Amino acid sequence: MEATVPWWGRSVWARGRVCAAFAVLIAGLLAFHRVVPNSVGRVGSLLETFLPWLWLVVVALLGLALLRRSALALVALLLPAAV
Repeated sequence: MEATVPWWGRSVWARGRVCAAFAVLIAGLLAFHRVVPNSVGRVGSLLETFLPWLWLVVVALLGLALLRRSALALVALLLPAAV
């Protein structure tokens, strides 16, 4: 009989993969916002307008990472903080 480990029993490095992925995505948007094209729907201009507000997303991800006690997400959140 195989024992299954519940999600709260995983190690701190195995939790928070989605939060870490969002942190890397936000870091990419913060670092390379000038590369986003401005053709269809003026997405590049819209991104530059809301660029300062992306830090609220980073703070929300930090809260989520602390709530889930995820070391992986906390390390990934260093990327947007470094940008």
